[in-house]
Amino acid sequence: NYSTFFKGKSILVTGSTGYLAKVFIEKILRIQPEIQKLYLLVRALNTDTAIQRMQNEVIRIDLFGVLQDKWGEDFDSFMSKKVVVIAGDVSLENLGLKDENLKNEMLEDIDILVNFAASTKFDERFDISMGVNTMGALHVINFAKHCHKLKALVHISTDLVISCVITAIVAHSNQAPKNFIYHVASSFRNPLKISDIHTICYDYFKKTPYKNKKWKTNNHLQGNFVDKFGCIQQLYDDPICVAT
Repeated sequence: NYSTFFKGKSILVTGSTGYLAKVFIEKILRIQPEIQKLYLLVRALNTDTAIQRMQNEVIRIDLFGVLQDKWGEDFDSFMSKKVVVIAGDVSLENLGLKDENLKNEMLEDIDILVNFAASTKFDERFDISMGVNTMGALHVINFAKHCHKLKALVHISTDLVISCVITAIVAHSNQAPKNFIYHVASSFRNPLKISDIHTICYDYFKKTPYKNKKWKTNNHLQGNFVDKFGCIQQLYDDPICVAT
């Protein structure tokens, strides 16, 4: 019963006003009202602006109608006890937290960190995309390293579903640290591990071999891991690039 796992836990959620984060926040509050705290990071200049964004873009939308009906007149009181809205920015070190006391409180209190923050625009400016999607993930990891009782750090792709995410957090909470990649069409029982990628690529290109500009089949099926894009040209004149 994963609702039991979240009882008494404190969770930091980044990218809190995003589509998936809204669903995650609502479901956690609905299935486990005895959660300790939800720290919701919102990109804003100050706390007042962050709270206003949270009210307008998350809490007052139709998605939270079930919770509002459940708690009635006590809804605002319930939310104020469980939700802490924080102004910050994952593209900055320490997630852009300016209040040192609040930061220390979070480091002491957080059990689970879920990173939803991302720029999903395919035509985004490079510096913005790099700051949020790449450096943002690094800043989240660095922040998590200083959380004293962290049980799970979850980085969410923009195409995962929330039920799978919640179940995966619980399923791996008591396991030794490992890396898991979850296929968007699978459940927590069928995680796609990094070691599986080579096999999948091998089988695919064996079945549908790559043809170069002269329409000649490239039968080279050996897998190579490279850390720089320029290294690919040293392997093939007509490289096949598989992003992972």
